Amino acid sequence: MKEYLESVMFTFQGMRWNDIVDILFVAFVLYHLFLLLHETRAIQMLKGLAIILFFVVLSRLLDLHAMSWILTGLSAMWIIAFIIVFQPELRRVLVELGQNRIFGVLFKEHVQLY
Repeated sequence: MKEYLESVMFTFQGMRWNDIVDILFVAFVLYHLFLLLHETRAIQMLKGLAIILFFVVLSRLLDLHAMSWILTGLSAMWIIAFIIVFQPELRRVLVELGQNRIFGVLFKEHVQLY
């Protein structure tokens, strides 16, 4: 237990301020992505993709070449299928992102009156 705590403390001693900002930014993005996809069909599909990726890693660890090849090809098709099947949800996410106040200020359109 003592060695574990020492390794954790050693890890945090090497962190810089931009590492903390990076972690917080990734957490913020993942949290809001989860909120947008919550209770949609996309969550079930992401669970399926996670299961396939788990078996890809497992088959590589166990040195199962044929299974690894099949699952790797399946995961590539799964990502393409995700984009095609959930195009409406992805579109909604992009629209909501564009309507967000934070990004709206960055990309605000200037209208000129004549």
